[in-house]
Amino acid sequence: MSILHKTLSLSLVLVSTATCETYSNWLFRNNFFELARSEYLKEYYSDSTNIKLIVKIFDTYYLQNDFQNAINWIEFSQKNVSDSALLTLRVLKSLSFYKLGKYFDTEVQLKSLLYELEKKRNSIINDTVYFYLGLSLIQQLKVDEAKLMFNNIRDQSKYYKLATSFIQKINQMPKIQKKSKTLSTLLAVIPGLGYAYSEHYHTAISAMVVITAFSIMTIRSYELNNKPVAYFTGFLSSAWYIGSLYGSYNAADRMNKKRENDFKSHFYEPLEERNHK
Repeated sequence: MSILHKTLSLSLVLVSTATCETYSNWLFRNNFFELARSEYLKEYYSDSTNIKLIVKIFDTYYLQNDFQNAINWIEFSQKNVSDSALLTLRVLKSLSFYKLGKYFDTEVQLKSLLYELEKKRNSIINDTVYFYLGLSLIQQLKVDEAKLMFNNIRDQSKYYKLATSFIQKINQMPKIQKKSKTLSTLLAVIPGLGYAYSEHYHTAISAMVVITAFSIMTIRSYELNNKPVAYFTGFLSSAWYIGSLYGSYNAADRMNKKRENDFKSHFYEPLEERNHK
């Protein structure tokens, strides 16, 4: 332990004693998460079934956006807890998967919890599962199934207002109109038309102008019997043309992803849970 750490520990122990607050909780409250974790771990090894302590250690990872280690901690600590506490830890693990952008894993984890939670009738945890299951489904564009999850949230729940607004958005927003990548490529046979179909208008104009210009230069060079220039401009024209075919395919894909991301951006976690404070 460093001199700075020792000095900090001594001063904080005095402060926490004066305020009847534990040293570890004081560290946590003041965002010294790594130091708080080391103190919580000392307590954990003498009481490895304490669910509140396990969750606190999880929070020290979660609040630092270290979601993979948060998952690893849950997997390590869950072996010693009761069945009811295990359900809570599995929900926290699922939220970490969501934060990592592993939406399919989140869906699988939460769906596996639903049946067990229904048997135990734990309404608070049920609402959390339904809400985050809905969000994970939205991120995968399984919109109708997500709507069913949001509909299952009780009106007494803290998620109810936000879930209701999500259902309204789903009902009001038009379905995502995707561009056909195949059609975009076929249209690119006419220079620039594939880009224009995918709404990349500046690129469409550039492709049309450049390919047309090099093609005219190639034809003109042949007419003047200037074969070296004709070969060079012909090569450039062909390369740009082939690149335009491939680029038009990608342009449609980029437009589809943009529309999907625009749609997904309307669905989000409550602010206090994004900060997890």
